[in-house]
Amino acid sequence: MSSQGFVGAVLRQGHVEYEKARHATVWRENTPLRFPSIIVKAECVEDVIAAVKLAEAEDLPIGVRSGGHSWTSPHLRDKSVLIDLDAMREIEIDPESRTAWVRPSVKGRHLNDALAEHGLMAPTGHHDTVACGGFLMCGGFGWNFRHWGNGCRNVVEIELVNAQGELLIASEHQNQDYFWAARGGGAGFFGVVTRFRVKAYPRPKFLRANGYVFHEDAFEDAMRWAYEIRAKLPTNCEFVGSWTSWDPETGDWAPTRFALSGLMFADSEEEAEAVSALFDTCPVRDKAVMRRRNEPTTLEERYTGATMADPAGFRFAADNVYTDKDADEIVPLIRAMVESMPTPRTHIFWQYNGPRPDFSGMALSGWGDTFFAAYPLWQDPAQDAQMQKWVVNAMHMLDPIANGEGQMNDENMEAHPQNYLTMEVAAKLEQLRARHDPKGRFLSFLTPGMR
Repeated sequence: MSSQGFVGAVLRQGHVEYEKARHATVWRENTPLRFPSIIVKAECVEDVIAAVKLAEAEDLPIGVRSGGHSWTSPHLRDKSVLIDLDAMREIEIDPESRTAWVRPSVKGRHLNDALAEHGLMAPTGHHDTVACGGFLMCGGFGWNFRHWGNGCRNVVEIELVNAQGELLIASEHQNQDYFWAARGGGAGFFGVVTRFRVKAYPRPKFLRANGYVFHEDAFEDAMRWAYEIRAKLPTNCEFVGSWTSWDPETGDWAPTRFALSGLMFADSEEEAEAVSALFDTCPVRDKAVMRRRNEPTTLEERYTGATMADPAGFRFAADNVYTDKDADEIVPLIRAMVESMPTPRTHIFWQYNGPRPDFSGMALSGWGDTFFAAYPLWQDPAQDAQMQKWVVNAMHMLDPIANGEGQMNDENMEAHPQNYLTMEVAAKLEQLRARHDPKGRFLSFLTPGMR
């Protein structure tokens, strides 16, 4: 299947392997009906360079895929060259500098498995199916990100192929435009990152879980309590909540449950216990149908648990908003959204981000004190339009409290446009694109009307 000048396969539309390869570039079952003219299954940097030159020769735009976990799949576009980096999964760890070079399709779980051998860890995606490429470039809201910083903040160097087919190294010291854009520019990046050098950190000595599960009658009081304590939690505690209405044994409808979880990345027993003591202050803890208090857990367990919420084999949609409002304004709106969930496996997610960090030196700029997202899951293709409509309508229920910004990767940019970058950053990104990719060779964000 290889073509002259390529190690990996080059599949033109109509090739017997084309449709299988197209579906494989999207993690969810509902693959968008967008059809690249050519799919290049790159196996090395030389394939990436050859693919960029092929796109130039045939005057086609370029989309790039690393893990395919983005919910709207902006890499998959009509009449384009899709560079699929799935085979590029090498990891090189330098324990002395606490950094690792990773190819874009390395799964975050595999990176942390490799780092564990050196007593290290990096803030990767929470699902074990998420690859490093899109995760890092879209911001990277991964493990312990409030303490270690977003994934893209921990990128210290990149290797890339630009629109002219040149292989470059970019950092804060050289080719700074590319380095700035790659750290948070997401699908708006005007090149192909072929390697990232990322920071790693000493692996926390204690990983401890605290949490409650409530039925509907207690969720409002529990939510207000969560807003009271969130700013008191240390930055190395992840504080999240979720609403679900499915029976884990049968998959059918069940009474709605609200789960609150505080995952502590601690270096001492005393540090972990302090968070558990805060959880003890919950005024409706006696109404909890399940409780975890300072329970030892492992990163492997956390990856597995996160992935169970979004298992393979389902059709998905997603959307999200950021908000800086307080519980009194948020709680009534969330109840209405929860009550409208269309399938048992649908879930709504809440995460405390905290104050806006310093984003100087990177494109990442969209932020909110709190993150809300909705994820309908279904299996019948006949429900596709209904589910896509529901998730957008659900997010619009939060319009009164939304700050107009959203998070990349969990976005629905095509159907629910928001600001994912500040206006200043978005303007700078387009100026850099015009400078470094004047022909518009690289596709950008999937916005309304784009295919």
